[in-house]
Amino acid sequence: MQIDHFQIFSQNKLQDYLDCQRRYELKHLLKQPWPAIQSEPVIENEEHMLLGQQFHLLVQQYFSGLEENLISSQINSIILQKWWQAFLKYSHGMRAIPHRAELQLNTQLNGIRLVGILDLVLAQPDHKFTIIDWKTNKNKPSRSFLKNHIQTRLYPLILTIAGKYLNNNINISPDQIEMIYWYPEFQQQPEIFVYSKEKYQNDRDYIKNLISEIQIKLPGTFQKTDQLRTCNFCNYRSLCNRGISAGILDGDGTIDWQEEIVDIDISQIGEIVF
Repeated sequence: MQIDHFQIFSQNKLQDYLDCQRRYELKHLLKQPWPAIQSEPVIENEEHMLLGQQFHLLVQQYFSGLEENLISSQINSIILQKWWQAFLKYSHGMRAIPHRAELQLNTQLNGIRLVGILDLVLAQPDHKFTIIDWKTNKNKPSRSFLKNHIQTRLYPLILTIAGKYLNNNINISPDQIEMIYWYPEFQQQPEIFVYSKEKYQNDRDYIKNLISEIQIKLPGTFQKTDQLRTCNFCNYRSLCNRGISAGILDGDGTIDWQEEIVDIDISQIGEIVF
C-alpha cells in the first residue's frame, strides 16, 4: 500500500510550518524546487554543512564500536579535529552505557504518523533515558529558542510513545527522559531539558492540534510569515516577492545546518504503534 506522505510528520516538517506556512506548502506539498540559495557566503556554509555531516558520521562510527584511532585517521580538517577531540572528552564512558546511535523511530499518534532520527539514546543505570542531539551550528541558540523548538517537544514524545522496546518492553515514563543539545563549538555549554508527564501531555496535545491545523488547510490558504527576517534565509523568498539575494548570517544561531540536510526515508524506519 502506498504511504500518504501528507500524513507523515518529522520535526523538520513541523518546524517549517511554524516558521512559515507558505514555505511548508511550497516545500512539502508542492515540492517546489529551490529558486534561491539560502544564505551567504555560500561556499563557506556548504563546507560547514559537510563538516557537520562528517562529524555525525564519526560519532556514529564511534558508538558502533570502531576504534578511536581508526576514526581519527579519517579526519583531515582542523575544525573537525577540534570537534572530535571535544566530543571524545565529553563522551568519555558513554560507550559503556547501553545505547542506540542514529535511532530511527516511526510511530502513530491518533492516526498521525510521527518520525524522528535521534542522534543518541543512552539507557542510564538509574533507569533514565538520555537523548543527545549533536549540533554543529556556528552559533549557539538561546535556551528559550531551544525550549520552544519543535524538536525539543517531539523527540521526547516519540521516545515515550515508541521506546518501550529499549526498556525490556516496559513503557518509558516521561519522567525518565531528558534531552541534551551538545555543541562541539560550545562544549562547556550543553542545554539540558528534563521531561515530565505534564510536558508529555502538553506536547501530545500541542502536536496533535498543530497537525490537525495543517491537515484542514486548503491549497492557497497557507500564509506567509510576518517575520520578514525569516525570509532572508528562505530558499523560496523570490517566489513571495521578498528578495532575491541571500541573507547574511549575523550570529543569532537560529539556522541549523544539520537539520536542513536531513531527509528521512520513511520506508527505512520500522513502525511502532502506540
